[in-house]
Amino acid sequence: MLAQRLILMLGFVLFSAFVELHSKLVWLEKMTAKTLAQELNLALEADLPWEQWFACG
Repeated sequence: MLAQRLILMLGFVLFSAFVELHSKLVWLEKMTAKTLAQELNLALEADLPWEQWFACG
């Protein structure tokens, strides 16, 4: 249980740091951090064909 909480906290800290340091949409106030998190979640749930996952460019 403790390890699970620590992993969740680490993920939250890393996401927050990414948003603050690298997201120009959040800097320009065109997107909130919550909206960015929802977009990333939808991207992870998208059903992509296996060829696209392993394409080497």
